[in-house]
Amino acid sequence: MEYNVKTLLSFCVAVFYATGVQAGPIVIKDYGGSATGVPSMQALRDAYERERPKKVTDVKPQQLVSPFPMRSRVQPGVLNAPVRLQGTTPVPLFILGADELSLRWFERNKQYLLSVRATGYAANIESQAQLNQLNARLTPLSAAPLPLDEPAKQLGIPVYPVLIIGNEIKQ
Repeated sequence: MEYNVKTLLSFCVAVFYATGVQAGPIVIKDYGGSATGVPSMQALRDAYERERPKKVTDVKPQQLVSPFPMRSRVQPGVLNAPVRLQGTTPVPLFILGADELSLRWFERNKQYLLSVRATGYAANIESQAQLNQLNARLTPLSAAPLPLDEPAKQLGIPVYPVLIIGNEIKQ
């Protein structure tokens, strides 16, 4: 057993020396004036000054991408019976569009939506101007644009306008 320990120890020492442990240090900063191959801070500052824009007008502003038109396969319609959800929503939500059916539904349900503090989402909105007009009609509530296809698929929303409250979708 002692022979194996000596062999293992000899092997470790040989590997230790063979891996270059005795190699000299890597010079990062040499105060004697020899080149290290690593750029100095001044060289980095000079490179930065050469590359950065000189005037604000040299920088091109990023164009904001408009979310509009925000269309959906889900369309206005009548919900024949409430749809049961497997979970519950922590906040009542209403989804509507800028169409006449949605606006009439909102007027009929406005007081109830206010009383439950429902959060609004708008589907099938063509432009920011249309969203602004819709929100003017929804005052004091408002609606944010919503790409409805994925939530509709996950929740089983067949049409809008709807109110999602608790564990059901209803009109």
